[in-house]
Amino acid sequence: MPATSADLPQELLDQVRALSPAQKAALRVELDPSGDLELKAMLTQRWNDYQSGKVQAISLDDHLLELDRRIAERRGQ
Repeated sequence: MPATSADLPQELLDQVRALSPAQKAALRVELDPSGDLELKAMLTQRWNDYQSGKVQAISLDDHLLELDRRIAERRGQ
């Protein structure tokens, strides 16, 4: 049966909850350095596609303009 938060000392839970997001991320890596291998493989492939020029990034401004256009289109404007 998997462990639950009830199986952990309250003091430990309080200490972990008090960590900054960056510290929590570092703790996750420390506890499970392999992480999500499928996610890592997908992100690596996407990064390689970007680096090779196979795909191009768009600016945030362009993306937001496109979202605004689609929202207006759906509203019938």
